Amino acid sequence: MNIAIIDDDSHVRTEVELGIRSYLIAKYPTILAAAKFFPFPNAEEFLADFQPGQFALIFLDIYMAEITGMEAAKRIRHAGDDTPLVFLTTSTEYQLAGYTVFAAGYLMKPLSESHAAFSQVMDHCLPIVLSNLQQLDVVIEHVPMQIPFRNILYLCSSTRAVQLHLKNRVITTGCSYQDCRDRLLVDQRFAECYHRIIINMDAVSRLDEESFLMADDESIPISRRKKTEVKQRYMNYLLTRTAI
Repeated sequence: MNIAIIDDDSHVRTEVELGIRSYLIAKYPTILAAAKFFPFPNAEEFLADFQPGQFALIFLDIYMAEITGMEAAKRIRHAGDDTPLVFLTTSTEYQLAGYTVFAAGYLMKPLSESHAAFSQVMDHCLPIVLSNLQQLDVVIEHVPMQIPFRNILYLCSSTRAVQLHLKNRVITTGCSYQDCRDRLLVDQRFAECYHRIIINMDAVSRLDEESFLMADDESIPISRRKKTEVKQRYMNYLLTRTAI
């Protein structure tokens, strides 16, 4: 679990790391060992080697020279990365702008006076982080691979193979549909909308009467037999996501 901390003040970077460690010890002790921290003194150094999906959580100072935190956040989102972003700031003036990059939270400096807010932000972010870290174990051409749930748009299956439609490619695996189904449907993001088709509802742009329109503009049918059940699952998912 890689965590980036970007701030031009080394003291703040240390405070954030210690705050996360204390939070994990108190509430998620089993994943503390998996947490790896990557401090950056400015956005330029962070963006120089940044790759989408590289970090599970990003803390970002808004007021920095050259590239501001808000500009860095826009570049992160433009790259197609939906990692939770937490802004570090001394002012609330950018909170409205934060909606454009889907900020997961704001922490006011000095952090020593924001312990309660820090815990609230982490309570919000950690379930998202843990959800994003889930992976599907598959075998591709006899090679075991792990596919992050977040990268799966939908899955479909013929009698011989399972196709995983990902954000940037389509792969075929010899794993059984039932094994994939058992693993994915435990997660609230996924729904079996048609015979041997499972969609990631995070990737849905619109629900139509007979189908889902996906983020890549592909239309996925909804089974008549499953219509009521699938639409109810989708509405429950939307309500849960809105409440987070």
